[in-house]
Amino acid sequence: MSTLTGTERILVVEDEESILELTVRILTRSGYRVTAVRDGMDAWHTFHRSPDAFDLAFVDVMLPRLSGLRFGRRVRMLRPGMPILYTSGFAPNGLPRDQAEDPWTAFLAKPYGPEALLRHLRDLLDRKRAAGAEG
Repeated sequence: MSTLTGTERILVVEDEESILELTVRILTRSGYRVTAVRDGMDAWHTFHRSPDAFDLAFVDVMLPRLSGLRFGRRVRMLRPGMPILYTSGFAPNGLPRDQAEDPWTAFLAKPYGPEALLRHLRDLLDRKRAAGAEG
């Protein structure tokens, strides 16, 4: 799994405590720098204060106070090219078209294992780097 490691800054937004803790553990053990929040509004405030402080957001679609999709749309207003990896166990068809067609967006269905998480995250970050795009 060494090729799936990194040092990028990841904003993790997940309301289920056990999933949040596991995700943070997986990412930090793989070298990523992680900021974790439990709802969409806290995520927005965290991101809005320092939009350039993150390289990727890993966001649950279903969140209290502000949905993950609405959070993502707000992120796009400030940083159109920032990678966002969405996750959900309740979105069998993935993402709405406007987000699914975004080249800097991906979807990872729950449940997922550590390797799937790291592979999806690394793929999105590497595509962004290869494109040389900054958002």
